[in-house]
Amino acid sequence: MTEAKCWLCSKNAVLCNSHVIPKFVFRWLINSGGTPYLRFGGSPNRRIQDGPKHKLYCHSCEQLLSKYETVAKSTIFDIAVKHEKLPIHYGPWLSRFAASVALRTIHSQKFRNIDEKYSLIISRSVEEADKSWKKFLKEEKSNPGKNKLYLFYPGYFDRFDAEGLPSNWNTYVRRAVEQDVIYFEI
Repeated sequence: MTEAKCWLCSKNAVLCNSHVIPKFVFRWLINSGGTPYLRFGGSPNRRIQDGPKHKLYCHSCEQLLSKYETVAKSTIFDIAVKHEKLPIHYGPWLSRFAASVALRTIHSQKFRNIDEKYSLIISRSVEEADKSWKKFLKEEKSNPGKNKLYLFYPGYFDRFDAEGLPSNWNTYVRRAVEQDVIYFEI
């Protein structure tokens, strides 16, 4: 097996096929859908069985990130998909989970050379976030730094109704999985 530089710890190691969005999300989509396959908007005629994965992290770093995913799954995700009320208070694991998903998204874009389309200023901002979130996830820092992290949960809305929305919009909003890094200069 070939070794490469881990995107989180920077050590040379055999890299895992890392999920960008946690696997539990896609497992739920398959288990709760009408078919054991998924489709993505970019290629709707091609069936897939899992979310995007890339060779990004070594086994140790995967285990570190999965620690936050496990807590997020049981504390937020499993409750949310049952349409139950989410808890009000969370521990520091939540910001680390959010940072891990954001960092995986950045690394996925870099892995696929998507960051080439961004300007130098934006690339600098993303690089700053990347460095800060790495330290935060490795518990070298106690906070994620100046870059804020958000989780968007639309589950408390019964319906999204507005003129011009497609008839299946509510189903799309509840089952869509999107990844991107949203940033702006202040």
